[in-house]
Amino acid sequence: MQDLDAEVQKIIRIGAENNVSFNVEEVRSYLREMDAEDEFDDVELDEATLAAVSGGVERRGSGPCGYG
Repeated sequence: MQDLDAEVQKIIRIGAENNVSFNVEEVRSYLREMDAEDEFDDVELDEATLAAVSGGVERRGSGPCGYG
């Protein structure tokens, strides 16, 4: 997460839109718990997202799926 405060507020807003109430500390506590249990380690990024995160440039080849 680039901006934890913004993401926490987004989670709270999405909850409110679905009639579920969270406060900032509840969301932060849950995110800390998930991080401690390595829940974020299984996140897979597609090539475009990985390139954006790593600062690289997405390259397309001539293979059957546009790669290679």
